[in-house]
Amino acid sequence: MQYILIILLLVIVICILVVNSIMKQKSLKGSAGQNSTVDDDILVPEEKPPYKKKFLLTKNEWRFYKDLKPIADKEKLTIIAKVRLADLVEVDSLRIQKNEYMKYFNSIAKKHVDFALCNPDNLAVIELIELDDNSHNNNTRVVRDNMVDKILTGAGYKITHVNNITDYVAVKNAVTENSTVVPPAKDGKSN
Repeated sequence: MQYILIILLLVIVICILVVNSIMKQKSLKGSAGQNSTVDDDILVPEEKPPYKKKFLLTKNEWRFYKDLKPIADKEKLTIIAKVRLADLVEVDSLRIQKNEYMKYFNSIAKKHVDFALCNPDNLAVIELIELDDNSHNNNTRVVRDNMVDKILTGAGYKITHVNNITDYVAVKNAVTENSTVVPPAKDGKSN
């Protein structure tokens, strides 16, 4: 009789724990909202997410940044690193079919350029710089770079490719030739 009571008590405790766990999960899903971008199948609330901190720039990008900084300072330009294409251009929905929007957006959503030189008054982009290290020699990367160049130049940006970390003269010439500072627009928005 005593064993039956202990077993019954254990079953009740287990049921309470299961119900409590289910209620927590429902509460977390409810607080995230239906339009949340959190993928509940991947991020388990009880576990630590499998991510770790990393440096923003690679070693080559950091060396390049340190050498570019005095050039940009001399020209009174601000450097912004790792700018996402989707923050530089947008899909012109008037030129495509509605069902094509995501196809074109996905082409820019997960790509970035290494550096943008900007007007410090309004962050209008003056020049884009892509540091082409050895990873850019890969055939798929060449195709990607050509597509990115076509998108950016088609939108009106100038992009300068630097083939290696020591090619600062080309960058300096590109910066000084194209450093026309764009004044803020009258409506307060960047041009």
